[in-house]
Amino acid sequence: YASEVVILDSVIRDTDSGSFNLGRGASAFDGATITISNTTFTNNSEAGLGSQHTDSLVTVTNSVVQDTRVDPTHIFGVGVLVNIGAEIAFDGVALVNNREAGLLVQHEPSLATVTNSLISETWESGDNTMGRGATIDDGATLIANDVSFVDNTEIGLMVWDATADLTSVLIANTEPGVKVGLGYGVVINEGAEAGFLNSAVTNNTEAGVLVNGKNASLTMEGTTISDTQVRDDKRWGRGLMVQQKGSAELNRCSILDNHEVGLVVSSNKSTLLATNSVVAYTNPAKNSQGFGIGVQYGGSADLQSMALIDNHEVGISVYGTAWATMNDSLITGSQPTQKLPEVAHGVSCVQGGELRIYGSEIAANDQLGLLFMESSGLCDRCIVADHPIGVHTQGGSTIEEVSEVPKEPSDLTLHISRDSVFVDNLTKVGSGEMPIPNALGD
Repeated sequence: YASEVVILDSVIRDTDSGSFNLGRGASAFDGATITISNTTFTNNSEAGLGSQHTDSLVTVTNSVVQDTRVDPTHIFGVGVLVNIGAEIAFDGVALVNNREAGLLVQHEPSLATVTNSLISETWESGDNTMGRGATIDDGATLIANDVSFVDNTEIGLMVWDATADLTSVLIANTEPGVKVGLGYGVVINEGAEAGFLNSAVTNNTEAGVLVNGKNASLTMEGTTISDTQVRDDKRWGRGLMVQQKGSAELNRCSILDNHEVGLVVSSNKSTLLATNSVVAYTNPAKNSQGFGIGVQYGGSADLQSMALIDNHEVGISVYGTAWATMNDSLITGSQPTQKLPEVAHGVSCVQGGELRIYGSEIAANDQLGLLFMESSGLCDRCIVADHPIGVHTQGGSTIEEVSEVPKEPSDLTLHISRDSVFVDNLTKVGSGEMPIPNALGD
């Protein structure tokens, strides 16, 4: 309490919980300062290491916090706890085999600065809930550089009504929990802001990244989301999900080898801005879907200089009262699935959607270049090439070729500019009824 302590070259272990259910290896309270180096904290209770109350500061280098046990109430067991306005700084630290959270940072203006560190193998607490790599909430802040969050349970990194700034981080191999399942790499929840630079989110379960709720926002630059695995029922495995009024901005990102959909924006007032990015090789889940991008049920997407390559069923799907615009982009190589062998389209806009495409190339998809049903859109200065059918409308949608596309599409009309080029399609305009991709499920 309100003092200064230095701990060097030590082992602090086997602390048991007392009358307040604490049993920490070390903790700074009420403005205290602790400096720690080359030290191992092992088999303590409730929290291996803590920093609590405003002006408390713990600085840790080249140390390990491991094997923290749950407290007598069968919760916590966290590796490191920072709360009530305290601060902690790590460099070269490993948080391994703790419970509930490897790192828990709570309450504004609590701050954790973590560099060159590992947060791994966090397991569920005694009540079978949570085993997160890190949880940042209630106005707290995490700044992380060159940190690996690997082999944790339920969620690799949770940010809720808080802020996270991450550079060169790896979030990988998150496993589902016993009680709640999941296995998400990252969750950005209501009121949270998170930024990723030059990072990777890979081989997680069910969803690589979820942005969920009002004022939840994500920015990603130079980051990869890849290899998200399906859950036990063989569904999901999605790369990035934006929903419930969340927002995401991506630049120079790669969304690769996920399942069911690479990027999905779903529900009213959810938004995605993606530029200079690749969405490729999305695989089917339970023999269906595998979309590059899905925009549905009130979501919106602004896509600039994108490449959607070798996905399944459709490169981009706009379904229901959703809106998307695409500029200077490529959609190619859409393949069918076992469940829907006749669905392998570049673009599908159905059931009241609106899609505007400018200066883009839709080429060499297995079935249709463009499919519009009960929907509206613009196709301006585009190349549509090498399909069995270049463009097809049904369900009341019609095609209008124009010298110049309008600013807004007319109801149930696909306006195609005369300087759009249709080449090497077996048929330019289809007829009859064609099967459509389904909406992505909950």
